[in-house]
Amino acid sequence: MKKKSIAAVTVAALWTFPLFAYAAEPAAVNAEASEQTAAVQTVRTEDRKPEGKTVVVTDPDQRASVKAKRKKEEQQAEKAKAAEAARKEKEIQREQRRLEKEKQKAEKEAAKALAKENRRRAKLGLPPLNQDDLLSPAEKAKKMHTVVNNPLIPADWGGDTIYGLAIATEEQCVKFLLERNPRPQLSVTPEELVHYYFAEGAREGIRGDVAFAQAMKETGYFNYGGTVTPDQNNYCGLGTTSRTVKGGYFPTAEIGVRAHIQHLLAYSSTRRPAVGIVDPRYELVRDIWGESCLTRWTELNGRWAVPGNYYGESILEMFEEILAR
Repeated sequence: MKKKSIAAVTVAALWTFPLFAYAAEPAAVNAEASEQTAAVQTVRTEDRKPEGKTVVVTDPDQRASVKAKRKKEEQQAEKAKAAEAARKEKEIQREQRRLEKEKQKAEKEAAKALAKENRRRAKLGLPPLNQDDLLSPAEKAKKMHTVVNNPLIPADWGGDTIYGLAIATEEQCVKFLLERNPRPQLSVTPEELVHYYFAEGAREGIRGDVAFAQAMKETGYFNYGGTVTPDQNNYCGLGTTSRTVKGGYFPTAEIGVRAHIQHLLAYSSTRRPAVGIVDPRYELVRDIWGESCLTRWTELNGRWAVPGNYYGESILEMFEEILAR
């Protein structure tokens, strides 16, 4: 009986051993897989965190998903960029249309104003104006400068500089002159003379309105009475060095104004005149001053006129009176 029990136990042990071995084998396999998973981590696309951590996606489906998402994002960025460029282009076109409409409106209004002014002038027996006559002094000067292709040297246009654009109007200059002298001794009308100063000044970048004030000072509001006579068309005493030296003669009022402006240019710039030199003392001034230049009207004191105390200040005071008209 005892022998039979021992045999039964032995047989049972032999049958159960494979079962224990079979159960242990998957556990070892699972442990090895866990070690491989720790080495290469597989995560979902939405769980990826690129900052501070390197993640390798091993699933082919997930890699394709990442590429597709990246491509989609790039396409969306390109579309957004193209849409922004199209929006800006539309804004530019819209602004250009607006400016064109404003320009057309301004031109129509200017044409109406010109027609109205010419009707008024016709009743008074005055010659008609053209469109340029209605431009502001600065606009006139810029337009003249564009024609001769001679850009202005930057200057303080509203201060006491010799260089710059006229800020008074031609009408203000004429009105001031006729208030002081209703019958100026000129070979042209006061309107023509003032226009020459504005035109010649704009060509050379010299402030024609202040230069006209200087001419009024030099000629006593074109009454003369000194060494220079009206037939000389010499409006700034060019070449008049004493009571017996009459100075320069110029064939026309326009040439006389040009010589005046060129003489101011000789003092204030090393740049040559834009047109032929008619100032007989231009080269003399340039030889004396060399690379040095005067920039303000007050610096003409004792140089343009001797002794010339307050010479520039008196010109600017007269100019301020012109602006008040």
